[in-house]
Amino acid sequence: MTSNLKFVLEMLDKYPVQLEDPYLRSRNIECQQRSQLQSRNSADQMISKKV
Repeated sequence: MTSNLKFVLEMLDKYPVQLEDPYLRSRNIECQQRSQLQSRNSADQMISKKV
């Protein structure tokens, strides 16, 4: 995982998304990020964060 993705996950933990409409507050929001690792064997990582 790159440092940028770690930063995003840390920010989501510190400052969760505040939904203004009451009917949306009970719903889960999924944030997904896909990154390509630069190495001999390129791999995709999927990071899923439920807020």
